[in-house]
Amino acid sequence: MKKSILFILFCLFFLIALPNDSDAAAKQTKIILDGEECILPENAEVVNINNNVMIPIRVVAENLKFKVDWQQKAQNVKIQQSSKVDRLHLVGQKK
Repeated sequence: MKKSILFILFCLFFLIALPNDSDAAAKQTKIILDGEECILPENAEVVNINNNVMIPIRVVAENLKFKVDWQQKAQNVKIQQSSKVDRLHLVGQKK
């Protein structure tokens, strides 16, 4: 009886102690841009959708020294370098 209880406790310990694979994968995500590793903010989420890796545009743009501004009311992002300005509009979001 004692051996059974010890075995169950031993198994529970290892189930709890083993690292979660999804946490490990998220921590191993690296973005290399022009040979330099981009620093991802803690709240940045990298997602794989149908074998397409989605990363926040802000991470790439700011690492390329662009100015990034989210415009909440217009639901778009303005990316600017010198006099060149690009705007990306958010589509398909439920309100």
